Amino acid sequence: MYMVRYDGTKESWATKLTSSSASLPPYSTGKTGPDVYMIWWYAHHGRIAFDGKNWAAYFGAAISTSEGGCINIHQGDRMKVVDASGKITANEDSFDWGCSHSAYERITYDNRTNSYATICKTDSNNRIMPPKDWDTTIYPVDLGAANLGDIVPDSVASSKKYWATVSNGNGDNAKVHLIHFAMNAAASEDITLGGTDANERAPHLASIGSGGMLAMWEGSSSGGSGRFDG
Repeated sequence: MYMVRYDGTKESWATKLTSSSASLPPYSTGKTGPDVYMIWWYAHHGRIAFDGKNWAAYFGAAISTSEGGCINIHQGDRMKVVDASGKITANEDSFDWGCSHSAYERITYDNRTNSYATICKTDSNNRIMPPKDWDTTIYPVDLGAANLGDIVPDSVASSKKYWATVSNGNGDNAKVHLIHFAMNAAASEDITLGGTDANERAPHLASIGSGGMLAMWEGSSSGGSGRFDG
């Protein structure tokens, strides 16, 4: 995985965020070789966030690890922070391996704490969780119904909480929920957003105006493509 900076149409730098290389190939150096972080066919979508100087990338990845005398490949996620020159920093919010298995990696920069905040959907106990805290379940989900939207810091300066949108329900019968949560506890609010379609998912969330938020999602009377509501 690379983070690439363009200035106009010119590429300024491209920084590799995974660890595989010519000397450390994706499947490691042998059955007892070191761990390797790479991009495989496993899910590897990602998001970026900006703190005013640096860019953070939070993305799905794969790891090759030695287990039982062979190389085992797992899916999970990874977060790295890159400075304006394209160098990976030692930012304390970054990590080599977070949720596993992971989907819908979401990240934002929080000006209240001067730090990055991250959440994911995982099949480890079927939930939304912070990738650096496996003991915390923010929100339990049905894996077949859950699409995680975006994470938005609470507009209250003294608050330590966040908002996110997530579809949830039972398989095809999903509804979009707006959840309010701290990073170390279960969601304290769970608001079902209005909608009359049988299947509502693919939510998005953004801050707007002074303390407001805009939510959008896809709705359909059945599976497949739907229309946007908000």
